[in-house]
Amino acid sequence: SSQGEGFHSLVMAGRGLIEFPQDKFVSSVQRVSLMANKLERLPNNVIEGVETLVLLLQGNSHVKEVPNGFLQAFPNLRILDLSGVRIRTLPDSFSNLHSLRSLVLRNCKKLRNLPSLESLVKLQFLDLHESAIRELPRGLEALSSLRYICVSNTYQLQSIPAGTILQLSSLEVLDMAGSAYSWGIKGEEREGQATLDEVTCLPHLQFLAIKLLDVLSFSYEFDSLTKRLTKFQFLFSPIRSVSPPGTGEGCLAISDVNVSNASIGWLLQHVTSLDLNYCEGLNGMFENLVTKSKSSFVAMKALSIHYFPSLSLASGCESQLDLFPNLEE
Repeated sequence: SSQGEGFHSLVMAGRGLIEFPQDKFVSSVQRVSLMANKLERLPNNVIEGVETLVLLLQGNSHVKEVPNGFLQAFPNLRILDLSGVRIRTLPDSFSNLHSLRSLVLRNCKKLRNLPSLESLVKLQFLDLHESAIRELPRGLEALSSLRYICVSNTYQLQSIPAGTILQLSSLEVLDMAGSAYSWGIKGEEREGQATLDEVTCLPHLQFLAIKLLDVLSFSYEFDSLTKRLTKFQFLFSPIRSVSPPGTGEGCLAISDVNVSNASIGWLLQHVTSLDLNYCEGLNGMFENLVTKSKSSFVAMKALSIHYFPSLSLASGCESQLDLFPNLEE
């Protein structure tokens, strides 16, 4: 343990601990790091009146349950990290962590659901990367302070109730890269599910990574959204499990789609990396872009085209202009 600047810390990371070190706890401990140990379980009772603000338990992969009484001992928590723990849910007492700012549950591959988040009004950071959730947690729409949501690689995520995202007025990052959820456009959405139109209403959004079903529906009306973003990753595909695009500033991947009638010249102007897989109609798309929007590829630095029968621009197009003036790879 250590003490400095008025903060009492308990740091026992990576020591191979099997049992939770209850005897080390004192009421004044504010920072606890027990990460990367071999804890087999968490106790139901910990010393009462603990002032702990930060609790780091990530990497204790043998833990399968968080007892209700365990979280009751930490009413003042601001940061809770249980990444890599094999829990399926969290206890009801989790909803009483009213001071919680950051909840990190990365790689909790057994995690299927959470108690309502409605009472966690100070929460700013929520990371559920590669969890087994099937829908976004209940009560999310009440979190007006939430700035960051990561649900990337959530291969079972199927439901985002309509109106949920619309209420997140402080949201800056929505990372759904590799998620199974496919966003629709208003009028084409699955009944009761959130649409991309909700995302356009988020005034502070800076990063967006999502999957959409149909590139044909992604029209110029979303140009203002794309311009506001400092970084985006868009994937268009009707296939459920497709690798997400790259990690550059403006990444676009289109897979298993006929793009001959796609009017995306406005979007491509913002794209730095384009990945086309199993797409029909490429000739038609490129010829249309050459005719209608000569600046479509001006920002593009990387282009990847996989599995096309034949790609050839119409006669004379190549000599008209350099389609990719800034292409690097």
